[in-house]
Formats: sequence, C-alpha cells, structure tokens
Amino acid sequence: EPHHASYFLAPVNDQLLGKPLLYETSSLYGILSHYFLLAVFGLQLLPLSYPALMLLLMAVFFGFLVGLYVILRRWLHSPTYAVVGTLAVYTVLFLFQTSPTRSVYNFPALTPFRFWLALPVFALLLHFHRTGRRQAAHAAVAFSRLAIFWNVETGAALSAATFVTLLAAGRGRFLARLVRLVGEFLAWVLGVFLLISGVNWLVYGHPPVWLAYLKELGDFARGIAMYPLPAVGVFELFVAGALLVVLWQMFRTRDSTLDMPLLFVALFGAFAMVHYVGESTWQTMFMAAWPFVLLAVFLADRVAAKPLLAGRRFVVSILAAGAFFVVGLFFTKLPLEFGNRDYRTMEKSFWEPPARDEALLRDAEIIRNDFTQERLPLIHFRDAKLLLYSRKTNWFNFYYSFNLYYKSQVSKLALDFKREL
Repeated sequence: EPHHASYFLAPVNDQLLGKPLLYETSSLYGILSHYFLLAVFGLQLLPLSYPALMLLLMAVFFGFLVGLYVILRRWLHSPTYAVVGTLAVYTVLFLFQTSPTRSVYNFPALTPFRFWLALPVFALLLHFHRTGRRQAAHAAVAFSRLAIFWNVETGAALSAATFVTLLAAGRGRFLARLVRLVGEFLAWVLGVFLLISGVNWLVYGHPPVWLAYLKELGDFARGIAMYPLPAVGVFELFVAGALLVVLWQMFRTRDSTLDMPLLFVALFGAFAMVHYVGESTWQTMFMAAWPFVLLAVFLADRVAAKPLLAGRRFVVSILAAGAFFVVGLFFTKLPLEFGNRDYRTMEKSFWEPPARDEALLRDAEIIRNDFTQERLPLIHFRDAKLLLYSRKTNWFNFYYSFNLYYKSQVSKLALDFKREL
C-alpha cells in the first residue's frame, strides 16, 4: 500500500481539481517540490498515478547517483574511491530498505527527491574552493535557499551548512563577512517568498495563507512522530565524527588550508541529523547517513595517498570494518532487490492498478458515475487513493485522513459537517 506516496500525489490531485496549495490544500514535504510534481502531472508528462511517481523517483535516484559520482571524481584523488563512494551511498540509501515486502520507493520522502539540491551546492562549493570564483559561492547560496522551499527540513540543514562554510572560508573582518552573508541569505529567502506569493496572488486574486501551510509542519516540529532516543546511539557517533571534522577544519582556517567541500559535507551531515532526532525512526537514520559515507570515503582516499601517515593502521582498520559492512549489505541485498522484480509485468503494472485495489476501483467508478460535483465529503481509510482513482477531491479541508493527528481535529471536523447539514 503506497501510503507515503499519497502525501505527494493527493495535494497534486487537489490542485488539479481546484484546491490550490497555500489556500485550500497543503503539502507536508515542500512547496517547490509540489509545484514540480504539479508541472509533471498537470502537463501530462506522466499520468497521475502511483506507478508514475515511482518511475519519476527512479529517474531522480539515478540522476542523483550519476551527479554524485561526477562530483566525487573531481573531489577525490582516486577514481576508484569515487566509484566506491557512489556504490556505498547507493547501498545505504537504496539497498538498506530492500526486503521481500518493502522497497525504498515505498517511502518517497526518504529518496534523493527530497534532498537532491545538496548536490549542486556541493559542486558549486567545490568549484569555488578550486577556482576562487565568487559567482560559484553566490550560486551555492541561491540553491541552498531554494532548498528551504523545496523541503523545509533538508533546506534548513543545507542552508546552515552553506552559511557556516562560506563564513569560515571568507577573508577580511569577521563582522563584515557575517553581515554580508546574513543579508545575502535573507535576500534570497525574501525574494523566493515574494515571488511565490506574487504569482499566487495574481492567479487566485488574494495572498496565500502561509500559516496554514506551516501548521502541519508545526505538528511534526512539536514531536508528533518522535520516538524515545537511546542514551547512546549510532546517530551520536555520526554527529561526533562530523563535529571532529568540523573542529579539525576550523583549526585549519588559521593557515588557509581549509577544505571547504569537506567542511560542508561534515556540517550538512551534522545538521541533517537534527531531522532524525525529530523523527527518530531507523528509516530516517539511513536517509541522513549518506554524508557520513562521503566523509569516510574522503578519509580513505587521503589515507591511501599518505602511506607514512602516523596512526594509519588504526584508521585503516576502522575504515575496513565499515567497508566490510557495506560490502556485505551490497552483496546480500542486491540479489534480493532483483529477485523481487518481474520485468515481464512491468508495462501492465504501470498502466493498470494492482489487483488488491479491485474493490477500491469499483467504489471509485460509483463515485465518478453517480456524483457530478468535484468535491465530495468523504471519510475513508484509503481516501487519498480513492479520490485519485475517481478524479475527485474532498469537500473537507484535508487531502488524506492520516493528516488528522489529534482528537481536536476530528471534533472540529464533525462540528463543521453538522453546521453544513
């Protein structure tokens, strides 16, 4: 059951049927990401369906890995480690979720579709580090601020990492650099905010309701999905490792040997772990872990280039243990991943709904034939998919009943419905 995909497709279905984002519907995972999906499905580049969303996620995943390899090939000394790093990230992000009953595509929010903007920022900071061209730094700021509107949590981590990296790498008086960077970051945020607001105002005749969009995000910010954290957990090792790298690089600012891309990756990894602390489930752990894979690969690449390095044997032992885990996971899960696939049914599964949805399709046909209005007051366990199949939208002010997190929301819903009766 593609439960998590409904959080992406249902708001698009709403907007295509006249309930626009920032007015009558919301999107848990971002504004610009919603508009991107709206363009893809609204222009009929793909059919509005769950398999089409999976196909799009697959394309983004492939593009992300290709882009990552290109960047690592420029950043690392050895092309071998660029390949190893890309395969390790693929293993952590993709194969870690593989089992006979689940796939990473069951969780669109945990794929690179959510955080792909980290790659252009990484590439631009690497280019700035190598060439000193300020245009690359300005472009990195722009992409990091756009990321906030693509996905708030990832964008916040990406913006914070970019800000601190550029502040540490700058020259001149600290206060002047700080004021300039703060001004540039705020200018981009305000500019994108005004652009989105202005376009919506022109289209719909009145300003968007940003507070309604932020309300659902606020529920998660207050810890609605948070589980108890262990006193000592893997995430603490990740964060500690990242902070050690940050401290190491901060000391190197004194002699102008700061590795800007390395500092960025460490900071982004540490800030991204904040999202895991807020969600604190194992499946959000691996999503936030991929920057730490890059740190390990970078360390291996540099250690390999310095055979006389003090403590080399200890470092190599740690890296070998991590590599053994990744290799074991890769060769265990890859056959399982391909064993779950049946390419003979690929075309049929893309165009035809699954057999388990037969009863839901009959309900959708009844709704489509017996009700002419586009908005229906519908309460159903699988209402997001039912409305998508019937090409209707909900009269109530939610696109998925799973969005009703509190008893107070259900009580208000009942009162509103009685008032209309």
